[in-house]
Amino acid sequence: VPSSCPLIPCHSAVLGHSVMARFSVSSSPTASQASPASAAAPSSRSVGSTTARFSPVDAIVGSFSGDVAALLELDPDFQALHKPSEREAVVALAQALQRPPGGPSEGAEDGRGLFDNVDALVRYLRARQWDLGKAEEMIRCSARWRKEIDLAGVSSGVYAADVATDNAHGKMYVRGFDCRGRPAIYMKPKNDNPADSPAPLQHLAYCMQRAEACLRRQAVGGKLTGDINDLLSRKVVLLIDFSGCSLSKMPALSVSRDSIGMLQNHYPERLGQAFIIDA
Repeated sequence: VPSSCPLIPCHSAVLGHSVMARFSVSSSPTASQASPASAAAPSSRSVGSTTARFSPVDAIVGSFSGDVAALLELDPDFQALHKPSEREAVVALAQALQRPPGGPSEGAEDGRGLFDNVDALVRYLRARQWDLGKAEEMIRCSARWRKEIDLAGVSSGVYAADVATDNAHGKMYVRGFDCRGRPAIYMKPKNDNPADSPAPLQHLAYCMQRAEACLRRQAVGGKLTGDINDLLSRKVVLLIDFSGCSLSKMPALSVSRDSIGMLQNHYPERLGQAFIIDA
């Protein structure tokens, strides 16, 4: 998420001690409100005649080109994978994604942060039990969705006014980290006003992108427990606080369905834990 991404108003969460004891919530702007784009600046290395830009977290920026296997070998996440079969699957998926989609009917794709990111490739492979064909189909579907929803615009602030309006009362925001260093996303349905929500899905996408940026920054700072092999690491924690909620404040069924579909299909292997409070 670029540093120009606008801030969403954050509101203090009031939750029971049994839940809050698991979290280290900071009031510091760097932990909850500042733009989460302060990861280490990418550097450059050469592989033969091919130059790749990479950071300690983000794999290679842009699309893979040249010798994919050689480029992947530069990535710390790829190097950290324990199983040779998993490394082979990542290489195979990256190579498959170099090819254009099957046909014009599949639509345009935005594969930035997906096709060129080892962490993303691994997550989609895990979500499909390391089946290469199914993983490619799933990640390409996400690339098309990113193009359709204009995720780049969401991240760069194009929908800043709509997102700010949608969160005017603090219904959803990213704040603090749990004991494993994972960012927490709070949802408070009582603060929702379905009639005044111009972009609920863009708002959710913004929060997920913000949480992912926090994950990258935590990793760069050495504040995450576990590496890419740890199935509990590199995930977000979701807290849904239903206290004071009424049926009039609940989002439309179609919005709930689309939100669940977004998280399941386009952010696979990202949910670490979910807490439901006062349901």
